[in-house]
Amino acid sequence: MRLAGFIIKNGRIYEILPKTCYFESISERRRLFFEIINFTMPKSFRFNLQEYDFTNQNIAQIFMQKIVSLLPFWETALLFLMQTNFQFLINLDKVFLYIVYKRILKKNPKKFVSIQPPFIYIDNGKRKVRIHPLWKSNFNKTTIEKEIQIMEKNVEHYIVLPKQNYFYRYKSIYHQNCEILRIVPYSFSFFKRAKAVS
Repeated sequence: MRLAGFIIKNGRIYEILPKTCYFESISERRRLFFEIINFTMPKSFRFNLQEYDFTNQNIAQIFMQKIVSLLPFWETALLFLMQTNFQFLINLDKVFLYIVYKRILKKNPKKFVSIQPPFIYIDNGKRKVRIHPLWKSNFNKTTIEKEIQIMEKNVEHYIVLPKQNYFYRYKSIYHQNCEILRIVPYSFSFFKRAKAVS
């Protein structure tokens, strides 16, 4: 399980930010964290990312600003914010599964799309495709072999991973001249990078 978020312990703030090679700077990784959070929240609770400085504010500070803006009385917010130990962590595997599911659902309106964690299934009545989103930055031969072992007959199997510098196009794995697995890079097209200030 890969986590992202923050921990406040004895007055110190520890950030646990999502990792992917396309978002290397701390400010980009902070922004990606909130883009991921926004993807799972109702519109009224989403973070307006234009309001925050991701270079000089950590995710705990930004999160607390949002809490203060949502709570009707600042005294209530103050009680919450004065806790010496607090944590907010999300499971990146579960959130990534949900993000990929929503995108597949949108792109396949005429097909039956279902989610049965950790898989997403697309069924058009003739053929069933199984997709396995994984938030991994290190994907090795052992992981692929493990995925092949759990595959079922007559099901296309896809593994979706965050796009990396060395992994930007899908890769097929063949057994006896038959494609049995496809590894697909996922680009965070919903993520809008902040324009560089010169």
